[in-house]
Amino acid sequence: MTTAEILRAARAKIEQGRCQRYYAQDALGRKIMSVDPSAERFCALGAIHCVSPYGDPRTNAKTALTKITKVAIADFNDAPGRTQAEVLAAFDKAIALAESEGA
Repeated sequence: MTTAEILRAARAKIEQGRCQRYYAQDALGRKIMSVDPSAERFCALGAIHCVSPYGDPRTNAKTALTKITKVAIADFNDAPGRTQAEVLAAFDKAIALAESEGA
């Protein structure tokens, strides 16, 4: 997967449902691993981890998103008052950046 593809797939996970302070949550709000099939809500990092393999592709996606957020992804996602719309907008900007860089 390209960086942009990973970011698009992760964005789709966030769009389906977002959480804070955990990689993912199930329908009852329980903390679970992002790759758990029962995951329904994801933090920004959990969404990236869910859709991409370990290694450079995942690292490149996280780097692109960090360029947009200007802080650690977890700090951005978990900031008090941070909205799902703000996280989705950051993903949109990171996707555009990755596409402009051909990644």
